[in-house]
Amino acid sequence: LLGSVAGGMLARSFPLSVALSWVAVFRAAGVAALWWLSLVPQPGAAAVITVTCIEHLFAGAITPVVFALMMHHTDREIGGTHYTLLASLEVWGKLPLGAASGFIASAFGYPGVFGLASVLCIAFAALVRAVSPRLTVGAELRAHQPIVTQLWLSRVMRVEPRCAESSEAELRGARE
Repeated sequence: LLGSVAGGMLARSFPLSVALSWVAVFRAAGVAALWWLSLVPQPGAAAVITVTCIEHLFAGAITPVVFALMMHHTDREIGGTHYTLLASLEVWGKLPLGAASGFIASAFGYPGVFGLASVLCIAFAALVRAVSPRLTVGAELRAHQPIVTQLWLSRVMRVEPRCAESSEAELRGARE
């Protein structure tokens, strides 16, 4: 809970791309601490409790920032559907490695699982830094976002566009 409160405070105090960059780095550090702990032959109870609390704090901080970012980028006219789709994709993205973690642990041990998780967290933090300018939507793209969303929904979800003016030409204009 403390991590979620801290993440929410970061999301309110800084641009969301900056807040996400920081919590992604903290999350990577927390998972790397678990990796370190898995390499220690006989960790004491104090080390296990400390590292676990730190990791949970940082893991809790990333959730409100990611969800605030998704809310920020949701088309308000179809907000419930759009946000639900984004939240579902966020959860589905975690499933493959979560399901495979038992096999990875059997093959490589806990250091292998936490080592892979650390590398993936570091890669995510680097990706956030790289795409940070795109996370802050400019007025030009925001003006075309409903058109892009309508066209995507009409093709993928087979939902009729809200207005007849939505066209391929407008989608091309949104990309330029």
